[in-house]
Amino acid sequence: MIKVIRDLELIRCKVTGFNLESATLDTVSELPLISTDPSSSNSTIKSGDQKVIGFEHHTSWLKNELTASHVKTREVIPIVGMGGIGKTTLARFVYEDPSIRRRFDKRYWVTISQEYDLLRILQGILDDKDCDSIRDLGTSLSQSLKGFRYLIVLDDMWDLGAWEDLRQYFREDNQGSRIIVTSRDKNLADGLRSSKTCDVGFLSEEKSWELFCDTVFGGMCCPLELETIGRQFLKNCRGLPLGIITIAGLLSKLNKTCEYWSSVSKDVAALVNLEDNKSCRKVLSLSYDYLPLQLKPLFLYIGGFSKEDEAIQMDKLINELVAFALVRPIPGKPIQQVTKDYLMELFQRNLIFIRDKDELVGV
Repeated sequence: MIKVIRDLELIRCKVTGFNLESATLDTVSELPLISTDPSSSNSTIKSGDQKVIGFEHHTSWLKNELTASHVKTREVIPIVGMGGIGKTTLARFVYEDPSIRRRFDKRYWVTISQEYDLLRILQGILDDKDCDSIRDLGTSLSQSLKGFRYLIVLDDMWDLGAWEDLRQYFREDNQGSRIIVTSRDKNLADGLRSSKTCDVGFLSEEKSWELFCDTVFGGMCCPLELETIGRQFLKNCRGLPLGIITIAGLLSKLNKTCEYWSSVSKDVAALVNLEDNKSCRKVLSLSYDYLPLQLKPLFLYIGGFSKEDEAIQMDKLINELVAFALVRPIPGKPIQQVTKDYLMELFQRNLIFIRDKDELVGV
């Protein structure tokens, strides 16, 4: 089955023109790898001139944690959620907040991604392209942080190895420094051993509509004749900010008539995959592309297991996964337990949602 998955992916890549072997490189975040000066960022998320809809509570909580004067120790704060949920947007908004800029002596934005390059990261932070010694660069970074209160954002971390490689250079001087780590993986966040985690979930229907109108109509009210079909678009997005922004961004460029929107609504999937929205497709597919091969058959099967929004009975799902030989046996371990472990890993990666975790892990 794993070979079949691989073959299907190769076919998919040929059709879409997407290079499977370099997939991780093509899906790197569009934010700059290193940003020590907010004014140099190409991000459109800036505190003061834009609002972050749906993240008001998260923003307030994060700012309080970053500026808590009674906490002198260096703290790590993970921001966790599925791809497209708004982790980077939230981190960027707080990072560029004027009060946060005043609070910290030094600030660094580091995009990690899957295939991170420690040498390049250190060179970028120190703005030193000539030195090619990780040890010397690490020592210089540690010394440059001495006596300063610093804020470092490690965006899009996929592996604890990146944290282990970098943490040794982030000195602890009891200055109240903070490190924000964004990730899709709950297990990774747990591995950071932080007592404080910011979990980012889906937007409510109300906030989804607010974001939609803000993007399409520039904050103005939606015309009554477009409201019904506009809310239909939101159902397809299910509260995922990236989906809402992608579709709303396209609609903002099109004729705002009921007839035109009706023609678009017939194929939202095609709309999202238009040429102008390659970044959305890449972001949403990144989690799948990075899955271990043994998990891909399960994920694909679950995708076609039931109708939209229909709950899946765990026992039935496990039995079918086993019956169709979609799970590779592990010596000395019951196949049902292996299947549950794989499902839990999908859950930890924010690719599936479990209504009752006790049903999965309590066996």
